[in-house]
Amino acid sequence: SPPISGCVVKSAVKRKPRPKSNKRTVRAEERQQLVEYLSKEANVVLQCPKSHLIRLSDYLQTFDGVEVLSPLDPSRRAITLLFVKAEDPALFADRLLSVPYAAIAVNKLYILDGDMTNNGRLDEDVAEFALKNLASLRQRLDQHDDSKNEQDIVVRVQAFPPKIRSPLIAAMDSKWDEDQLKGVDISPTGFTHTLSVVQIETPKENIIGDITSESGGTVHLLGLTPALPTDAVTTHDRSRFHADSRGEGSKEESVSRAYYKLQEALTRYNAESSSLALRQSLAGSVSLDCGAAPGGWTKYLIDEIKCSTVFSVDPGSLDSAVESLDGVEHMRSTIENAIPVLSERGVTIDLWVSDMCLHAMSDQVDWLLKARDAGILSPTAAFVLTLKCNIGHSAAAYENQVEKEVARLLGIATDIQTLHLFSNRSGERTIIGSL
Repeated sequence: SPPISGCVVKSAVKRKPRPKSNKRTVRAEERQQLVEYLSKEANVVLQCPKSHLIRLSDYLQTFDGVEVLSPLDPSRRAITLLFVKAEDPALFADRLLSVPYAAIAVNKLYILDGDMTNNGRLDEDVAEFALKNLASLRQRLDQHDDSKNEQDIVVRVQAFPPKIRSPLIAAMDSKWDEDQLKGVDISPTGFTHTLSVVQIETPKENIIGDITSESGGTVHLLGLTPALPTDAVTTHDRSRFHADSRGEGSKEESVSRAYYKLQEALTRYNAESSSLALRQSLAGSVSLDCGAAPGGWTKYLIDEIKCSTVFSVDPGSLDSAVESLDGVEHMRSTIENAIPVLSERGVTIDLWVSDMCLHAMSDQVDWLLKARDAGILSPTAAFVLTLKCNIGHSAAAYENQVEKEVARLLGIATDIQTLHLFSNRSGERTIIGSL
């Protein structure tokens, strides 16, 4: 048919693909470089909730012989990986996981060997690589064992992401050599060693000169280490004292969670400060616990601080095991009504602790100052206050509110330290100091 009048027919031209944006390319290059760096330097990987990343990273700065390298986002919504270089990975891991309030921030811990890195397929190269290292371990143990009894090796396999664990074990099983791996078994219980495998996805856009490859790649970091004493403690056991966002659990569990919250506050205050140790010995002191129910803080003050008397102020009931402790006096009232009663009795408080839920965060500092004005606090009384932010939704907003409350104590209190405890929720901060 004749061409339509006024139309220009153009021959089809193959268009060049749109170039990738510079920002996207730069991000891919930076991640690739970071993966390469962490693969060489890190010997411990911590899997933790994103909500605890900054808290965990700050806490690890207090460990000798430990360098926090970098987090790496595995593109999973709620968790992240924190890469660490430790002089003694096993000692570091055992120390970290043996502290209840720190262990709740670690979902999994993987000890790696810098020489055990594999870029191949999981079901082929990685499985063969893992078996080769198991066979090498079998050989080393046999050489150092003078007895005729062969030492059994039971290996637990832990992997990130968890979905690669089953296919890895299946691949290892299909390639198992009984002659080389005599006396070796894989089991999640009764294990003597742990095989850790961390899979890291490299960018889908690997930049090689001017060529952009869409295939991407995968790096597997491995480690084969003896079992740790803390391996016997399950993740559930470590986290059962952690107050979840719903506050669920029995009264006994609530007491335990609160107990560890105060333990963390006082332990870290002393450990992380050069000259901020509490100025007086609190053994034999008189303490007041505001908002005491069900009694976790009161129990810690009696059991660990060895206070002679703890005034537990709360209209609610204490756990019967706490209320029956020697030295505990439960005042079933609000702090507003308790202060004048204590003043009339001539009580002097050496340590004021408060985890009260209040309408306004500023009320927490208000009651401390009112107690001081009422004359029931000793001139050098120590205090631990939980500031619960109920305005705003960002860390910056919380920090700004806390700074205002701390500023109110300047000139009144000394050695003030603000901590975001593992036991704190995202909108909580704990301040500690002395008058």
